[in-house]
Amino acid sequence: MQDRFKFRAWDSIAKEYIFDSYALYELFVNDIDNSYQVEQCTGLKDKNGKLIYEGDIVEVPVLYNGIPTGKKQRCKVYYKHGAFNIYAVKSEYLKVIGNIHENSELLEG
Repeated sequence: MQDRFKFRAWDSIAKEYIFDSYALYELFVNDIDNSYQVEQCTGLKDKNGKLIYEGDIVEVPVLYNGIPTGKKQRCKVYYKHGAFNIYAVKSEYLKVIGNIHENSELLEG
């Protein structure tokens, strides 16, 4: 869980993420502009070892009594009421397939 306190910021003007620690620090210190959306790492990694951040879109196998059914669902990772909401029992079932800013169409239909 050492990655739990990593952050990234979506720059809605440049349409890109900022991962650089110093640049993120500057955003915090200089009062974050409304064009940035800061997202925190969950501390979890998907089945490919990729860190999962709030705002990511993950693909989750649908399980029945703990057994994969062959079907998959997609959901957005978000933080609410003091916890990250990820619809899976174990992070190794998850696969990050995009994020809400660059790939919002993945959640449609």
